[in-house]
Amino acid sequence: MLGCKTLRMDKNLKPEIHRSLSNPGPDLSEYSALPAGQDVRDKELPFGAAMEIPNAETRQALQDTLEGKGLSRRYSSFDEMMKDIDADD
Repeated sequence: MLGCKTLRMDKNLKPEIHRSLSNPGPDLSEYSALPAGQDVRDKELPFGAAMEIPNAETRQALQDTLEGKGLSRRYSSFDEMMKDIDADD
């Protein structure tokens, strides 16, 4: 089922993209749907910013960290942590 959505872009970009897409090629509507399809298929943005879903082990490690489990030490501030790290040098 097709839907309709307004695509907003820089007024100087629109004529350039129309020239770029001229024969043979998709029209602007088809062209703008391409990255959406790639995003759904690949589960990542088509221009390199991945949206990887963490596996069960990683999700558990993240949850443990949030709950303070298995940490060697807790810090009350970033500065405190950096002083501790620098003290090891």
